Amino acid sequence: MSRPAKHTIKQLRWIALGGVLTYYTEVVHHLRALIDSRDGLEASWPWSRIGGWASAALGGMTVVLFLYLLLLPKLLGRGVEYSPTQYRNNDRMKVVIPVLTATIFFGWSTLVTSLYLFSPLGFILSVLASSGLYILSFGVIGVLPFVSS
Repeated sequence: MSRPAKHTIKQLRWIALGGVLTYYTEVVHHLRALIDSRDGLEASWPWSRIGGWASAALGGMTVVLFLYLLLLPKLLGRGVEYSPTQYRNNDRMKVVIPVLTATIFFGWSTLVTSLYLFSPLGFILSVLASSGLYILSFGVIGVLPFVSS
């Protein structure tokens, strides 16, 4: 089996796992309820709405930064190589990598906290729901054709 085929199969496993967790926990429905402040959340409206929007914004920023990093070789032009492990040697990457790490951490944490406090999910299901959504997102980004090295 070729290297791209193995990579695709590996990414499809992450997509399947994230998809099952996302579907089982109905995280998209609960996140939408937080943002819209429906389903009896009016008593905690400002905080649930702020938490929902913050986690969605940080998640979106994570996706945008990942796509930027994956498109960076095309943006820099032919013949320009960079190594993700040696990111401190590249002026662009030494800013983007720490920001990406922070958006992943704070976005996931905000989503777990918001789901735990303002949705009917308990703590364990909030962790599974948040992890499933992030796993699904990373799996989809990893299977995009320009990602192959």
